[in-house]
Amino acid sequence: MILRILTLAILMASTTEAFYEAPDDCDWDFIEEERGFAGGVSLTCHLSAINSHLEKTNFSVIPTDGTRKLTVKCKETSLSSLEVRGFANLHHLEELVIDSCRLEHIPALAFDGLTRLKSLKIHTLFANEFSMASESLAGLTSLQNLDLSGNGIRSMPPDELCHLPSLTSLNLSNNQMGSLADLGLLTSNCRLLRLEHMDLSSNEITTLHSYILNEYWPQLKTLSLKNNFVRHVESSQESNFKCSLNYFDLSNNQINSLPAKMLHKCHSLKTVNMANNTLTVLDSGFFDNLKRLERLDLSGNRLATLTGRQTRDLINLVTLDLSNNQISLLVESSMTFESMASTLQILKLNNNRLKTIEAKVFTSLANLKELDLSYNELALIDKQTLNGLTRLTHLVLAQNDINSLHEEAFNFVPEILVLDLSHNKLRQSPGALKSLTKLQTLDLSFNGLEDLTDASFLELSTLWRLQLNGNSISNISKSLLTQLHSLQILDLSSNIITEVQSGSFDANQKLRALRLDSNNLSAMDGLFGQLSNLMWLNVSTNSILHFDYSLLPTSLRWLDISHNLIQELGNYFDLNTELALTEMDVSFNKIAQLGPHNIPDSIESLLVNDNKISQIVPYTFFKKTKLIKVDLTVNALQTIDRNALRLSSDVRQLPDFYLTGNPIECDCEMVWFKSINSGSTLQNYPIVKDIESIYCRLVYTRQQTFIPLVEAKNEQFLCPYTTHCFALCQCCDFDACDCEMTCPDNCTCYHDASWSKNIAECSSAGFQDLPDQLPMDATEVFLDGNLFPELDSHTFIGRKNLKKLHLNHSQIHTIHNKTFNGLKSLQVLHLEGNLLKSLKGYEFEALSGLRELYLEGNLLETIHKGTFKFLRSLEVLHLDGNRLMDFPAWELAFNPLLLTVKLAENLWTCECEFVQRFRAYMNVYGGKVQDGKRIECVSNEAEIQSESILESDFCIEDIEELDKFHIVETTEDYLPLLAATLATFAFVLLILLAVFVYRNTLKVWLHAKYGVRVFDASSKNQDLEKNDVKPYHFDAYLTYSPKDDAFTREIIAAGLEQESNYKLCLHHRDLVHNQVYLADTIIQATEASKRTILVLSENFLKSEWSRFDYKSGLHQALRADRKKLIVIMLGDVATRDIDPDLRLYLKTSHVLQWGESRFWEKLKYALPDHKKIKNLGSQNSGHSSVVSSTTSVLSSVASSHQNQLQNQIYHQPRYATHQRPTSTVMNNNHHIYNMPGNPGQQQFYGGSIYGSTLAQQPAAVHI
Repeated sequence: MILRILTLAILMASTTEAFYEAPDDCDWDFIEEERGFAGGVSLTCHLSAINSHLEKTNFSVIPTDGTRKLTVKCKETSLSSLEVRGFANLHHLEELVIDSCRLEHIPALAFDGLTRLKSLKIHTLFANEFSMASESLAGLTSLQNLDLSGNGIRSMPPDELCHLPSLTSLNLSNNQMGSLADLGLLTSNCRLLRLEHMDLSSNEITTLHSYILNEYWPQLKTLSLKNNFVRHVESSQESNFKCSLNYFDLSNNQINSLPAKMLHKCHSLKTVNMANNTLTVLDSGFFDNLKRLERLDLSGNRLATLTGRQTRDLINLVTLDLSNNQISLLVESSMTFESMASTLQILKLNNNRLKTIEAKVFTSLANLKELDLSYNELALIDKQTLNGLTRLTHLVLAQNDINSLHEEAFNFVPEILVLDLSHNKLRQSPGALKSLTKLQTLDLSFNGLEDLTDASFLELSTLWRLQLNGNSISNISKSLLTQLHSLQILDLSSNIITEVQSGSFDANQKLRALRLDSNNLSAMDGLFGQLSNLMWLNVSTNSILHFDYSLLPTSLRWLDISHNLIQELGNYFDLNTELALTEMDVSFNKIAQLGPHNIPDSIESLLVNDNKISQIVPYTFFKKTKLIKVDLTVNALQTIDRNALRLSSDVRQLPDFYLTGNPIECDCEMVWFKSINSGSTLQNYPIVKDIESIYCRLVYTRQQTFIPLVEAKNEQFLCPYTTHCFALCQCCDFDACDCEMTCPDNCTCYHDASWSKNIAECSSAGFQDLPDQLPMDATEVFLDGNLFPELDSHTFIGRKNLKKLHLNHSQIHTIHNKTFNGLKSLQVLHLEGNLLKSLKGYEFEALSGLRELYLEGNLLETIHKGTFKFLRSLEVLHLDGNRLMDFPAWELAFNPLLLTVKLAENLWTCECEFVQRFRAYMNVYGGKVQDGKRIECVSNEAEIQSESILESDFCIEDIEELDKFHIVETTEDYLPLLAATLATFAFVLLILLAVFVYRNTLKVWLHAKYGVRVFDASSKNQDLEKNDVKPYHFDAYLTYSPKDDAFTREIIAAGLEQESNYKLCLHHRDLVHNQVYLADTIIQATEASKRTILVLSENFLKSEWSRFDYKSGLHQALRADRKKLIVIMLGDVATRDIDPDLRLYLKTSHVLQWGESRFWEKLKYALPDHKKIKNLGSQNSGHSSVVSSTTSVLSSVASSHQNQLQNQIYHQPRYATHQRPTSTVMNNNHHIYNMPGNPGQQQFYGGSIYGSTLAQQPAAVHI
């Protein structure tokens, strides 16, 4: 029989799988028959909304046959709506779920046609006032389960539930109903005769009628009204209707009284929960006839007593919870527990006001197993207090005022397993504990125990958990715990223990967890080494000085030694591989260094924060392959070696590191750390989770000292140096060497990682002459605050890279005409605060690239009007605070890029002609003059002492002519002569200029169009290569970063090999990578190729170029002929990131930028001329023969290579020929969007649940 059922199920599943067609945006699965629901397909559709204002939802596309369950989930917050008979075609549907859709109304006949539907769940989203029309549930004659919870429903339409004759379960929780009348049934003649379960919890119901329990729903078994606002329950007259309830929940309301006969008809009740109300008293007969009641919860009320008269019919009660009431006395005469003597197992009386318990109160409770008397006011446990509790196993007496236990207090409870006496006032160990021979857990914490020498509980051999924390114990002797052979958990924390004798725990071989934290221990020698089962140890917050892993058992997995005085994580016996430690906390100690031997290989979580760690040894975490988290915050780390955080490739996942609060210095050795989370390196590094919160100290700065690490620029990561010689420098052994850099005496020099920034700091050093050996490659020089009365000609000759020069406040009074000669790169010049009196006009003529010039605070009286005309790039000019009288400021209009000018605090003349021209200049360019409102002129006339040039009213008699004035001197007299001259030579000059300007473009065009080379010395090299007897096996050798492999293969190599038939050797495709002989491989590949193509990108600089063997191999290969090199710039490569060695190649080789105009023509022009091969077959065979013939030359050529393309997008120019393949995306409205790629390629999907009709040929779903 079972075999036949399985076979039938398999056939149904295979049939459904073969023919079921799911719409777009829907997933389906096969469900088996269960709980009265037929087997079939469960369909889940993820929609934006149902019938939104933008589009209609067509449920008719869902296959009718086979669909048994439909779940509709909305992804957006757009308003949804249901249509009349919208699901009518799904007449086989048995379960419907509408989830997270913003529905506000259900129309009439919305589910009409679903005659087989058995379960309906509607959970709306952001519902404020959810409403239902009359007959909205009409037609659901088979519905059994209705779930409308969480919809904000205020009321149901009258008689609406009468349309559901088969309803057995109704969930209306988490709505806004104010009373049971809002169900629409109390005024109706219909009865839900089959309703068994109803949930009305978390509504706003305030009043309850007791007759509803038996009159309206005679078959109701469970009723939940918890979390409402019920204050009053109205009583009713006796009725003939029966009550079938077995579960009734009225908890978390505001009820203060209940009708006496409210539950008299409910003979089947097993659970009653009335917790957390305000009940003060119950009628003596309230629980009458509840003889089947098993669980009664009256906790959280205001009851003062519970009498035997009230509980007389509770003969089957198992659990009674009276906690959090106001019970102050338990007396024998009340006979509270007499009726439940044989059945009660759990009694909770905690959080009351009990001060005393009369003898024999519990005598009748022979089957009681758990008794909770905690949080009361008990002071004494007498001999007879627990009399009769012979089967009691759990007794909680915590948080009382117990200061004494009778010696025979526990004689009547021999079966106790768990005893909690914590937070009492016991000063000595109770002798009564000796009778508890089966005790397993004992809690005596926070009592005030001092001496355990004669403690009776130390003889209990069955004890496996002992808590003695929070007492006043001062020492642990070796013999104290010897009889506790079963002990597994021991808590001695928060005492005043100063000594634990060696071997004190040796007898406790089953010990698994031990707490000794918050004591006064100074050593841990000889305490834990013999505990072979110990897994959890806490000795934090002590005064331990010495630590070594040999003091721990190898079984230990969790260790806390934080808040001690430990200076080193000792590992004398090198136990890294033997330890099993996974979590370790050594924070708040005095550890100064971390190395590989200080951390076990098994570690997963390591906390070493708040120590004094200043050094992490390289490869400290390399073998820690299970690492998940390391906290290094608040230590003394200033620099981190590049290999200190390096991880093995065997790590399961990249761990999280935390480093905030360290005084990290942003020197040139730390520039790598800024991008540690980028994953751009070939090595494995952890993820620094708090990198955005890390501040670092700049090694040199004239502004802020600390900045966020992620905001620091690469050029700010500086290192000091005394002398330096580049790798390509050949003259460092001679005194007159230009490329050797030596920092002058009394100066401090800094450089960044790539040496693109070179700073010489010589401020206020007392120099009277320019210091000797000022670095020739310096980019910034600070000579301010010295004594240079005169700057001679050619003072700074040879400093071609100098960009910033500070000579301010150095008492300079003379600048010669060639002083700044050779400073072609100078951008910022500070000369403020000197003694300059005049500028002749030639001082700055060599500074064509100068952007900022500061001359304020000098004694300047005259400035030649041509002084600044050579400064075409000038943006900032400060002339304020001098003695200028008649400098023609309007001449500054000839500096087109000037943005900021300062001219105030001078002795400007008040002559009308000057003032008029000055005002005219200010009218046009006043926005650039920052201190324009403070510019004043000075006159000797009494009535004009000092007046604002812009605001005063003098010199305005020629206002009409002033409006016509223009600051640029007219050239109208010269126009005829200029026109005649230009007309004569214009044509010739234009032709010559065009040829000169576009000479490179012209050469490339002629070569691409006609195959000829003109004006190019490389054509001679072409002839030499043709006549060269040396065999060239390749036209070009391509070297690049492995991260640019996809770009190089799919674009560069494809464009040259497939379209132009060039023979190429690709570094990561055609060469066998031997790391030992990498330099030789590069040399051989270069010699076997006519050209070398280098793809220069950020990836290349960080990977290949950072390797010494790679760089040295390329240097040797290109030493003879640097013009053989072609460089393709990929992406934005910052000049500062290129070191001097590579910069030298860029100056002497062909440099192309990927994406520039005529890229392919320029690349082919740089390559040797190549004859095209017409026969494709010969091309392929020729290429393979070349590869095979080159095997001996290149050591070995890869026999096969795997195409490993990284998921990286390259931004191609609009004319690029190679593009990614297309993909097609269909939205809800069947619009097809073609992604960039081959035009016309489209992909069609199955039908969509959106739209009025189904798309053509829906695709069958196969799993």
